Amino acid sequence: MAGSAFFAEGGGANYQCLTTDPEYDSKSYTLHYAPAPIRPMQYEIGAGPNMFGSGLLYEYVPCVACETEQRITQVTIPGKTRCPSSDWTLDYQGYILSEIVTGYESHHVSGRGRGSFVCIDSKAEKSPPPMKSVGQWNGGVLYPVSVDCWSDIGSPLLPCPPYRNNTALSCVVCSK
Repeated sequence: MAGSAFFAEGGGANYQCLTTDPEYDSKSYTLHYAPAPIRPMQYEIGAGPNMFGSGLLYEYVPCVACETEQRITQVTIPGKTRCPSSDWTLDYQGYILSEIVTGYESHHVSGRGRGSFVCIDSKAEKSPPPMKSVGQWNGGVLYPVSVDCWSDIGSPLLPCPPYRNNTALSCVVCSK
C-alpha cells in the first residue's frame, strides 16, 4: 500500500496498491523533481495494547485485491463485527485505520490533506520481502481510528452510547 508522506501537504487522498512489476510506456517521462511522490505506507501501531498482536510497528502495509467467486457486491461496514444478515459472506473483520489528524501531535505539520479510511484485517500482516522495514522514516502512516463523542466545547458529536469514546472502531468487509 502506498500514499503521500505523512508530513506532506496535498498529494493523493486515496491509497494505492502498487504492483510488484511496474511497466512504463515508451515515453516514460523522467521528472527533474518529485512534485507528488508516493511512498510505502507503514503501520504506526504498537505502543500500548495492539489490536493486531505484535510486531507491526513501522512495518510496511501490504495490499491485497480480493476476488470472490459468484459474489459481485462487496461492502465495508465501519462499527460492525458481523455482516448485516445471513445472505452476506464475511470476507474479514478488522479495524478502521487512517492517517493521523493534523495537530493531534505536535510533530505533525499543519495543513495536511485528508487520507482515506481503510478496514485492515484483524489478522494484519506486514509486506513480504523485498519490502523490508527500515524503521520510522516518515512515509505514509496508518493509525487506529476511534470515535470522538464530544466536541471541544463539550457538545455531543456522535451518540455515546452506543458508540464508545476513544475506542478503536471495528469494521467488516462483506460480500454477496
